[in-house]
Amino acid sequence: MLKTNEFMSCPTTNYYGKAPKGNSFAREINKKPTPRVDKIRNRYFDTKSSASMEFPYWYTRRWDELEGEVPVVRRAEALRAGFEHLTPTIYPGELLVMGKANYMRGSYPMPWLSEAFFLAKEDEMYREAMEAGKVSADEVTTMGQGGGNVTQSVGSVVSIAGKFGMRKEEMPMLLKVAKKWHHKSVDDVGHKYEQMVPGYNTKEEIMRAVICMFDSGYTLPQGREVINYYYPLQYGISGIINICKEKLDNAAGFPDMDRIYFYKSVETVMYGLQKWIQNHAGEARFMAGLEKDENQRNEYLAIAERLDWLSENSPRDFHEALQLTWIFHLAVLNEDAISGLSPGRLGQILYPYWKKDMDEGKLDNARTLELLECMRMKFTEIDCFASMGVVGGVLSGNTFNNLCVGGLTKDGESATNDLEMLILESSMTCDTPQPTLSLLYDEKLPEEFLLKGIETTKIGTGYPAWVNNRVAMEFVMENFKHEGMELEEARAWSLGGV
Repeated sequence: MLKTNEFMSCPTTNYYGKAPKGNSFAREINKKPTPRVDKIRNRYFDTKSSASMEFPYWYTRRWDELEGEVPVVRRAEALRAGFEHLTPTIYPGELLVMGKANYMRGSYPMPWLSEAFFLAKEDEMYREAMEAGKVSADEVTTMGQGGGNVTQSVGSVVSIAGKFGMRKEEMPMLLKVAKKWHHKSVDDVGHKYEQMVPGYNTKEEIMRAVICMFDSGYTLPQGREVINYYYPLQYGISGIINICKEKLDNAAGFPDMDRIYFYKSVETVMYGLQKWIQNHAGEARFMAGLEKDENQRNEYLAIAERLDWLSENSPRDFHEALQLTWIFHLAVLNEDAISGLSPGRLGQILYPYWKKDMDEGKLDNARTLELLECMRMKFTEIDCFASMGVVGGVLSGNTFNNLCVGGLTKDGESATNDLEMLILESSMTCDTPQPTLSLLYDEKLPEEFLLKGIETTKIGTGYPAWVNNRVAMEFVMENFKHEGMELEEARAWSLGGV
């Protein structure tokens, strides 16, 4: 049971134990991350949002080489090339590794989705985008000066969308690649066909007036989704490749060629992920060879062994399961400029691995909390590369990776567990923006868990959001019953985004 007095602090001191200014009051709940994660978080605070051209260069290069190939296969090959050529980066103290790009707060442009917002303003293509209202929001958006934003070009660093810094020497390649996708990107092709829709001119006037900040249907073609982690956790990457090969053999006798294209594409991307993971394993061994501190050297070697295993196999323990879910989360993020890709009910998915390790004495609550804090830092490092109107005006730096706790099992019982209690605890000790939390409230949830959720709310970060589980289940049943939705399945609902 929660003991309130343990978490109360004097209202005349703030989070750092200093007197507040003006009429502001301190948080009621004051906690700090583990020393390891405190160092990682401080490193993050000192880091600027940075963009790289590695992934888009190799993606576009491979795409051009496969002119005439089936589009879905061509796209898979382009993704594979991007993953295989990403420079591996591992930072001291990390227990979970790999990132979206080779910078801590790294991202990159995806001109195959939308290319207009980072073209030179004097460029003819930019003026064309202005006429269509695509970049109107960028003209009136002002980015905040803090939070790691590179709002102005300085020295050899060029500011993009008022947020990302890119080295000047990479700018010629950015413009070259962007122009290759002109009239071919998702944004441009979508715009071509939306002009056929009645009321198009009114829509463009609204866009130019910035009543609507951006067209989310095209600028961010994916998002508000929850990943299915069960396949990689159960089968591992090699297992998924074998499933694809089996499906390809079975599909060969059918006239539906789309099946063949799909399974071949999934297999191709899996090979790219394998190489991406193996490159990081090699980097960890390289770092170990340079490291003089024995503890840090052993951690690098453990990372290398862990990644070598996960490049082929399903996870053996909680740490590996958490690492693999993170890898696949990144892999999907690296496919599109996604906002709102969510880990969903991760406490349910990873609980069997955690319980097994706890029962065998391989893991304890302190180590679990440290790993969960590391997870929070990795999610916070994610940046969404999009136009100024999107990252500054709509997202305001948030990527809406939402993690859900609570809810019911398929049998209608409380789904809460001790791992979810630690997920809530980690969101207090490491109060980073991501992942955001949602508590799926149900009258069957135990009082201890609800009080833990209340305690988390009191730290002042705005999470967890409290969502009525029964209302959501009824909504799912009502709207998807015609597709065969059963009550057991409706109980597994989760939020994407928020």
